[in-house]
Parts: sequence; structure tokens; C-alpha cells
Amino acid sequence: MIRTTPRQLAEMQRAVHADNASRNEKVWTFLVATLLARPNTQPKLVERICGEPLSCGGLLDIWLEAQPLPPRKGNAGESEGNTKLDVVFGHVAPRGATAGGIAYGPHRPGSWVCFIEAKCLSDCSATVSYDPLRNQVARVMENLLCFQHDGHFPERLFFTLLTPRLLQRNESARLYGYKMCEYRNDPAAILRDIDTCCIEKRSDPGFVYPDLSERLNVLRINWIAYEVSLPETPSPWEGLPRACDHRRQHAPPRTLHARYSPSRGRARRGSDAARPDAAEWRQAVGGAKSDGQAARRSS
Repeated sequence: MIRTTPRQLAEMQRAVHADNASRNEKVWTFLVATLLARPNTQPKLVERICGEPLSCGGLLDIWLEAQPLPPRKGNAGESEGNTKLDVVFGHVAPRGATAGGIAYGPHRPGSWVCFIEAKCLSDCSATVSYDPLRNQVARVMENLLCFQHDGHFPERLFFTLLTPRLLQRNESARLYGYKMCEYRNDPAAILRDIDTCCIEKRSDPGFVYPDLSERLNVLRINWIAYEVSLPETPSPWEGLPRACDHRRQHAPPRTLHARYSPSRGRARRGSDAARPDAAEWRQAVGGAKSDGQAARRSS
């Protein structure tokens, strides 16, 4: 089942039926979650997203816009709010009586959790209100590394970035492409970015801020395309210009220290004729409405 709040479910259903649905990040993420929640497609899609076959001993609940307990807690007015995770699944349980809160559970041998950060054409945020050095990918990864309940932690962790294939092939077009390349080649860079956070670590009773260097040993980082998750769905990005692909094929080799430029390699919008129109696209993904209506609202 899809687990989310009534407000988020209503917002998702409106987005599915909007004229710009085929280019809406929330809609594409909802479609992936819909397939993840189906018994006949869940095992294969979990393997694609996590990079290996995994099991929870039964059908997994799929959480949309879920909120783990933040690992950072500063003074009132100078802290970091809950991180809203695009998609979460694995050994995940509701967190108390919160509407969208989640925690690790149930605790058992072989437990694992996957956090998905989804991006269509947008980039990751490079700051939070009270920390100008805090990037969104590092923030989500810190939440994953600290994901727990009563001092217990999952045995395996998976972070997956979900983007259009166009941006996966042209990673230098977005800041997250640089960070993903850096983090996969040098996991210690994750700790360096997390350590730059000026907001105090949470020290509430019952919460244990772990040794992140140890938690990194059980973390796997993946990057997959929407088109891989939804192979039968027309892609609205296939009609975009191929300037990025051409530039990638003919550009000199890049290093991790290349200067990031938000404008370099930025994909431009193609003609409307190159993309499926709204009616054609909704017909191709016609199961979204019925699955949305059947989604279970979290308590």
C-alpha cells in the first residue's frame, strides 16, 4: 500500500489530472511509488532501485513524503525542520501519532531501508534557512545514516537518486550530479559535507547520534532513471534537444574538481510536438487514478 497523509494524497491526485502532469515531478514519483506498491511489480522494481534483490518477508508499504526524526536540533528559530523524503520503503514503521512521521522498524536480522530522492528538471537545494553550506543530498543522507528507533538501526542502507535519463547521462548539468560522483568515488566526502552543518546534533533521550563512519560501511548509493522504473510510459524528456548528449560525447574528460556551473549543459525545453500531450500521457498511465484512490492514508 501507498502510505501518505490525506493532504499529500489530495495534492497528488490533483497533479495527476493537471494539464502539465507529464512534466510534474510529483506525478512521476507517484507513478514509481504506485508500481512499487503492486505485488506483481514490487520485487523487480525494488531490485532495480536498490541495485540488488531484497525482501522484507512480505509486501512492502511505500511511503510518500515521509518524515523521519531529524538528526539535527538547534535552538528554536535556528534549527532544521523535518526532511520530507520523496519515497521510502523497507523496514519502516509509523513514528508515534504523527501524520507522516516514520521510524525504523521492526528491528530484525537482515533489515534494510531505502530513501529515494527524486528530481525531474530541478536541481537539489544548496542551502537550508539556517545553514548556507547544507546541500540537500547530504541532508537526506544524514537522515538515512541516523535512521533508527530506540537506539536500533537497519543493517543495510540504500540511497537512490531518481532522475530523467537525460540528466543521468549528463551529470554535470546539475549540482547533484557533481555530489553523486564525488560521494560514490569518495564516501568520506559525505562525512565532510555533513560535518560542515552548523546546526547542533540531536541529543534527545532515546535518540542516539551514531558513528557515521561506521554507518557508511552499510550504505549503498544508486542513481537510476525514471525511464528504467517506468519502461512502458512515454517519456516527456525524450523530445528535449540532444545538445547535452552531444556535448558529453565530445567534451574533454572531467575531474571531480571541475567548477560547477548551473547554466552549463542546462537542458532547454523542446517543442510541444516532441512530447506526448496530456491526454495521451494520462491514457498511458491510466492506473494512477485508481491506485491513488486506493492508497492508504497514514494515521
